[in-house]
Amino acid sequence: MDVCLYEQMEEALGIYSREARVLYLNPAAERMIGRPRDEVLGQIFWELFPKSVDTPLQRAFHQVALTGQRQQFDAGYDDADGSHWFSHRIYASGDVIYVIAVDITDKCKAHETLELNTRILESMAEGVGLVDDAGVFLYTNPAWERMLGYERGELTETRLSQALLGHLRDQGRWAGELQYVRKDGAPLTTYARMTAMELRGRSHYICVQEDITERKRDEARRRQLAREVEAARAETESERRRLYQLFNDAPAGIALLRGPDHIYALSNPINTELIHDEQVLGKSVREVLLEAEEQGFIAVLDRVYSTGETFINKGGLGHFRQPDGTMKPEYLDIIVQPTRDASGQIDGTAVFIFKVTEQVLALQRLEVLAEQLHHGEERLRTLVEASSVILWSTDAGGRCVEDSASWRAYTGQTLEQWLSPWGWLEVVHPEDRDRAFRAWSDAFTHGSEYNIEFRLHRAGGDYRHVQSRAVLLRQPDGAPREWFGAITDIHQRKQGELQLRQSIQMRDEFLSVASHELRTPLTPLSLLLQGFLRAASTQPDTPFTQLVTRGAEAGRRQIQRLVRLVGDLLDVSRISEGRLQPRREEMDLVALAQEVVSRFELQATTAGCQLLLHAPGPVVGWWDRLRLEQVVVNLVDNALKYGPGRPVCIRVDRLEDKAVLHVTDEGMGIPPEHQSRIFERFERAVSERHYGGLGLGLFISQQIVRAHGGRIRVESTPGVRTTFTAELPLEP
Repeated sequence: MDVCLYEQMEEALGIYSREARVLYLNPAAERMIGRPRDEVLGQIFWELFPKSVDTPLQRAFHQVALTGQRQQFDAGYDDADGSHWFSHRIYASGDVIYVIAVDITDKCKAHETLELNTRILESMAEGVGLVDDAGVFLYTNPAWERMLGYERGELTETRLSQALLGHLRDQGRWAGELQYVRKDGAPLTTYARMTAMELRGRSHYICVQEDITERKRDEARRRQLAREVEAARAETESERRRLYQLFNDAPAGIALLRGPDHIYALSNPINTELIHDEQVLGKSVREVLLEAEEQGFIAVLDRVYSTGETFINKGGLGHFRQPDGTMKPEYLDIIVQPTRDASGQIDGTAVFIFKVTEQVLALQRLEVLAEQLHHGEERLRTLVEASSVILWSTDAGGRCVEDSASWRAYTGQTLEQWLSPWGWLEVVHPEDRDRAFRAWSDAFTHGSEYNIEFRLHRAGGDYRHVQSRAVLLRQPDGAPREWFGAITDIHQRKQGELQLRQSIQMRDEFLSVASHELRTPLTPLSLLLQGFLRAASTQPDTPFTQLVTRGAEAGRRQIQRLVRLVGDLLDVSRISEGRLQPRREEMDLVALAQEVVSRFELQATTAGCQLLLHAPGPVVGWWDRLRLEQVVVNLVDNALKYGPGRPVCIRVDRLEDKAVLHVTDEGMGIPPEHQSRIFERFERAVSERHYGGLGLGLFISQQIVRAHGGRIRVESTPGVRTTFTAELPLEP
């Protein structure tokens, strides 16, 4: 052995017997094992270093000892100084085995560091690139390529702009926004930071950039949302002024009161004229109407404000102080309703006043006359003379054969004119003459009751409304004997009824105009809020967006509620005018029910209800689709409202020549005493305070079903279930 050569080797060299007995260690090997060679020579290596047992080193050594085949491998070892890696070469020469080891720990650690840095770069969300001094990208990580829409390896021959490269050469760093066009043509905005560095004696530049395209879009959307919110605020203020103008032009006294002290926020001209105080805004009702407490009006306002229940009083008597200090009585129809803020809390009351003094006084006069008619014969004759009641009689054939002094006194006719055939028709108004003739002819021809109203000319005056009634008196054998009749002057009553109809017409016209005027701005406002919600849904995590979303959602719910109320008012107006005529078309009631159920899924989930639809097959008929949708919506909405947390079942069947719709809930139910009146206008079986609404849904639904020739009914067991059933003919 050339020991001198071994002694000078940088590699660690050990010579061993085939049993791994140490025969020689050079200085490098001595340093590697950390023990003097004099201590280890002649000893078995595995006994000296038991941690080497069952390691790649031992297995390779045994393989060489058995087969003589050379082994070369890298292996790592842990000791007190940490982990170390060595490259081993083991070969046999005769009976000895040479083991050469080279420490490659630094090389392995450098390789691990390189792999770690590469993995970090490959996993970064930011795009990272390395640029040489000519502006050519030498490396880009996957995030960089994904930002530009490329697959790994597709992005080639990318360069920095000459202007940016020049800036980096002068300043050594740069930061700002960059604009790109992605592979798919979409625009891309990034925020980039670039820094110069030396690499193998040449200038290179590290570039790190993040995609801020969505952030820029979000900023633009927020600015747009802010502009739209401001526009909506301006539109709302404009509609508020429009609504106030509508109140001012209304044919009824209207006052809006705020808070528990009932402070005037609005008083339209009719209301101001009634209370004779033009400076009421900001004042309480107690300050303006000193007698309100004594007359019980304050108690009514307090009750409506505290309970939320609407107060309605028809023909009530109130006294109002006049400018000269006197008190003027007025008969009034008064409606007091609670007003609510956006959260649904009561914040005041709305007072609607209709003056009905003339109508009430006319009715009172009629009631006095009716009461007097119940007295004896002398009182009757006196009353006849006082009230111009005309008594008359004819024979069984309808001919006037006896004088009627009261007729002649009232009409100015002579006895000859009265007794002449059909002479009495000469003082009947020409427009009523033919109708009066036919009614009297039918009565004495068929022996039926005679009851008619017409206009009669009064002596020295004009035509007045009268009511003529007659009964047929018979012989003991049943044969006709004579007719006995009475004519009553009902002119004042007819005038009162005319005034009442005019008042009702004015009210219905006001409801119709108000409904149209309120609905006109609600549609664009609803669309605007829907736009807000769609825009906000693209950026749900920002506080500003959440604030806009909550406000827009609350506004949308209030607008939907107001649209329903306005629609109900408009339908009541149409019903009152006889304009609710179905526009029939061929349609499937089952498909309509499916659409409504789909629309109510979110509301049903919120109420904890399961919506169930049962329909064996299509049920096709000729109906007004929009009106029947209104019926189904009203019934399903009521079922969800009054039966929360319980299933709601909708069933559509065909029974012979009609369709049958059932809507069943398992809610509170309707007591028997309320089941008939819930289909009336402004009626409900529960407190408005808890459930709201105008009490018009079932009334309108009944009118729609009747307009189709059908009927609607309710069957309810309180606390068990309630079923509304609508039956509709398939054809008109």
